[in-house]
Amino acid sequence: MSEQAFEQGLLPFNLPAGADLSLKQYYGVKVNSSGQAVLVAAKTDAFAGILQKVTDTENEPVSISAAGISVAVAGGVITAGDAVECGADGKFRKFGFGVKVGVALTTTAADGEYFSVNLDANGKNNSSSSSSSSSSSSSSSSSSSSSSSSSSSSSSSSSSSSSSQP
Repeated sequence: MSEQAFEQGLLPFNLPAGADLSLKQYYGVKVNSSGQAVLVAAKTDAFAGILQKVTDTENEPVSISAAGISVAVAGGVITAGDAVECGADGKFRKFGFGVKVGVALTTTAADGEYFSVNLDANGKNNSSSSSSSSSSSSSSSSSSSSSSSSSSSSSSSSSSSSSSQP
């Protein structure tokens, strides 16, 4: 059995529904070309967030959260600490090659179970490549274990090997 799923610090926004989403609470959505919320249709779709409040009527507003800790529907086994992506059916799976959307905080044992996911509000995890070439990571915190007596302190050749955590 899965752990108790929980939510915290959600930042919801509203969009009109692009279809009947009444049975899709806690599924992943994208924005279609008409500016409506629809289920994610492919792992590589631009993820907009997780449905919080749903409707059965097209063009009625639905509530979506793209930041914070949300309940989500698993598409299979997910372990706490796994990076997750949204699958082609709107359910969430362990990250493979799609769009990384967050990190699981609770564990599931089967398809359809609820779990908690910490959504990435800053978009840092939104790529399938794990070589994060972020710019401000080696600015002024290069006080690692390099206190040897090499007197080239122009700090240009400190190849910051900071841990890139999933």
